[in-house]
This record gives sequence, C-alpha cells and structure tokens, in this order.
Amino acid sequence: MKQMLLNWNTINSCFLSQRIQIRSTPGMAAMCITVLLIAFMLEGLRRAVKEYDRHLVKKHLEKRIASKRIAGPGMDISLTAIPPANGQQQQRPPPVVPVKYRPSFWEQFTRALLMTMTFILAYLLMLLGMYYNGFVLISIFLGVFFGIFVFTWGHLGGLGHAGHDNDMPSSMGEITMCCG
Repeated sequence: MKQMLLNWNTINSCFLSQRIQIRSTPGMAAMCITVLLIAFMLEGLRRAVKEYDRHLVKKHLEKRIASKRIAGPGMDISLTAIPPANGQQQQRPPPVVPVKYRPSFWEQFTRALLMTMTFILAYLLMLLGMYYNGFVLISIFLGVFFGIFVFTWGHLGGLGHAGHDNDMPSSMGEITMCCG
C-alpha cells in the first residue's frame, strides 16, 4: 500500500504505472525534467487556447468591419480623424459595437482539441503530484512558474477603445489562473 506522505525517494519509485519505474538517479533527473516540461507546456497550451479564441474573434470582426463598417472588442482599430474644432485635428477611436460570434464546426473542433489537450496535461500533472514526491512536486511548481513567466508576459493595465481591456495578459481575467 502506498503511503500518502511527502517523500524524497529517487530509486525504485514508480509513477503512473509499473512500467515507469525509476531505477537510477539520472532516471529521476530525467523524470523531473520531463515533468517540468509538461507543466511548462500546460501554460503554453492555456495561452494558445486564448490566443486562438482572440484570433477567431478578430477574424470575424474584420469580416464584419469590411462588410458593415462596425468595430468590436479585442480589435486593434486605427484612430479616425475628427473634423478640426479649433484648427487642429483631434483623434478618437471609432464607436464600439459588440458582436457575438459562433465558431464554425472546424474552428470549434480545433478549440475543443486544444482544451482537451490542456485538460489531459493538467490531469496528468495532478496524478504525478499525488505521488507526493518532493522532487516531482518541485518540478511541477518550477514548470508552472516558468510557464506563467514566459506565456503571460505582457502589458499590464491600460484600456483599449471604449474601455475594453485589450492589453491584459491572457491569464489576468481568471480568478484562479488555472482553469483556462
């Protein structure tokens, strides 16, 4: 019976199945590096899901703008000139009209695939963490730290056109920053 206590075992540790048994210290180091990379990839996938969603909305809004000359949140819209009031031209953003968008079958298929891959990696990390091996837990924490550091590095604060927050990193809209 496996004890549910924090341990620092390196030799003869099993993870996920009996086939994944660590028989040497370099094997444990390889396991820790693999776990770190999985955690790092998880954060990258979370970012990819949000960027893909932004891409779909932007693509849809560009089509709408081209056909109806309206704008929506999440768009980089160039400023339009206002007729001069005192001899100088002023700049202001065009009005923002929110538009709902339903992805096509293949766009939704891609979204579902990305989100499923994210779920699988998160679940795998949870299972690895439940072995309570200190080296594996530290690898998970470091992988998540470096993943968040790299994939959420962006501009903080600032509001886009009409008060829409376009400059926030992808994780800033989440309370837990974990359930993308």
